[in-house]
Amino acid sequence: MILIDFYDNDIISTLMPAFTLKPDKIYMLYDSCRTTERQLKNIKKAIVGKLKNTSVAPVECDSYSIQSVQSAITLMMAQNKNEKFCVDIKGGPDLMIGACMSFAHEKGAQVFYMSENDKYIYDVYDKSIKYPTEKIKISDYLTATGAKQYSHSHELPEKEEFYNIERMCEVIFDNLNAWSKYQKYMEEVGSGEGRMEFPFDSKTFPGSLAYGAEKINDAFEKFGFITRISRHEYRFNSTKAKQYMMTYGIWLELYVYINALKCYDDVYLGFIINWDAEEERDTNDNEIDVIVMEKSRPVFISCKTRKPDAKDLCEVGFLSKRLAGDRAKSVLATTFPVRETGDSLNSIYTRMKKFEIGLIEASDFRKKLPNRVFDDAFAPNFED
Repeated sequence: MILIDFYDNDIISTLMPAFTLKPDKIYMLYDSCRTTERQLKNIKKAIVGKLKNTSVAPVECDSYSIQSVQSAITLMMAQNKNEKFCVDIKGGPDLMIGACMSFAHEKGAQVFYMSENDKYIYDVYDKSIKYPTEKIKISDYLTATGAKQYSHSHELPEKEEFYNIERMCEVIFDNLNAWSKYQKYMEEVGSGEGRMEFPFDSKTFPGSLAYGAEKINDAFEKFGFITRISRHEYRFNSTKAKQYMMTYGIWLELYVYINALKCYDDVYLGFIINWDAEEERDTNDNEIDVIVMEKSRPVFISCKTRKPDAKDLCEVGFLSKRLAGDRAKSVLATTFPVRETGDSLNSIYTRMKKFEIGLIEASDFRKKLPNRVFDDAFAPNFED
């Protein structure tokens, strides 16, 4: 089977029909005034990487000329007289789709359309469901955008560590002022390659922070991150434990990541992107705390262990648009009670709703099941 598809920089509408139908060949109609060679190269790479036996042939035409589109289709059919054709009409420019539908009907080709919620592919003429759609993975999406995984910024936790990490997160969130001092103290006494022992005495912490610091240190011992070797001496139980204990903001990222894995199969943590050489710009904007693939649409979650500000909203919004366009969802997770700022014109909560950026407060996971927390955060752009 040969699939005629239209590429207009909508990655989901291009990848999902291709992955679902698994044609022998794809003719991808595009307009060079709307699509660059780099974009074509990346989308082709994503398709061929997934469908090893499918070839992709880009075909240039003028999306504002019916004659140009019909001439391109005529040539395709002439070169493949005995082949079965189908046409996917989701995602391309209106005039290009109209011209192709008319021609496809005349030649007896099947015409498919992907439903608005991207769950099914329908036959346009008999309106029947032909196929449930194949899911797109985060790796597929990144390939199609020209981004590559450079590294993980953190060592990933093992499944058997999840419970203890979650409980440790909650102790830290309940004692954030003490955690700030404790983490800085750990940088002073625990830094150094190969250094696995450190001193701790809560009396070195000022005032009421001493109690919170001792509570945090006791929790690290209880949940298996450190071992006491003398009255005021401790040992990190692993280099991973040391990394986590010396990184201030990692605990919220771990907390969101672990809870996301309870609901979704495709979740990345601490993902650093290495952009294509042709797309090297704003190179500081290349780290995403957590990525979730929800209904084959990417959700980018930025985690802030503090009160978020307008810059944070711009950062997560910009990066999600850069990676996935209008189909992406931006979410901000924070330890700060954002909802309590109210609906005043200049509140951060009002700005988040205005820009359709989802919100997760760390305390939400103690009040609701994880799937409900994520559903509420993803809701603005992901309604069936």
